[in-house]
Amino acid sequence: MVTRGLRWTVTGLMLVLGLALAAPGTAEARHGAGQGSEGLLRAFHNSPDTPAVDVWVDGEPALLNVAYGSLSEYLALPSGEHDIAIKVAPSSAGDPAALAATVTVGRKPITVAAIGSLAGQGAPLQAKVYVDGPRPWLGFFSRLRVAHTSPDAPPVDVQVKLFGDWITVIPGLAFGSSSGYLPLPALKYDFRVVLAGTDRVALELPGTQLPGGQALTVWAVNFAGELAPFVSLDGR
Repeated sequence: MVTRGLRWTVTGLMLVLGLALAAPGTAEARHGAGQGSEGLLRAFHNSPDTPAVDVWVDGEPALLNVAYGSLSEYLALPSGEHDIAIKVAPSSAGDPAALAATVTVGRKPITVAAIGSLAGQGAPLQAKVYVDGPRPWLGFFSRLRVAHTSPDAPPVDVQVKLFGDWITVIPGLAFGSSSGYLPLPALKYDFRVVLAGTDRVALELPGTQLPGGQALTVWAVNFAGELAPFVSLDGR
């Protein structure tokens, strides 16, 4: 029988090695269309000073009056390129888009996020595409990703507490970027976000229970003075 101490040692090693390999930005890699006829896309209003918006897909309204902090369900779309327009609500076909992007829907689900600041407080308003990972095959594992989407917050490190010490597992995560997904046992962890290269805490996440059989993203949202976590369940 494996002892409790050995189990936690193995868990700790998996966490440190896995998160260290889950380098920032890998979740934004180029993604091509898969062989299937449909793909999945969802929209995330993640700009704290932008009013409610409508999301148009290929010239047709798809999501209406989406307020800040709202994450839509996945929409099924034909595989291939689609034109996304984000307009201040209420909107009509002739209204100009505050943001526009052409995205490729394919084998992997994607999240199109409106991030940044409309008023210029930090990074400017922009549309960012994040490729969402599938759920783990094993029900007692989770897949965890972290995304930095606070417009005026500097780069940060993500740390986890192991055996009484805080260990940096994601260094230098800059605005707009995300780590890769890490498979982890569905256990409870103490995480914190600190300013990069320091121990100055920006966000504490004690007792974070990872759900079994799920892929999730912890988004650092809002302006730096009110930094908060937003958790999404990702993938199919």
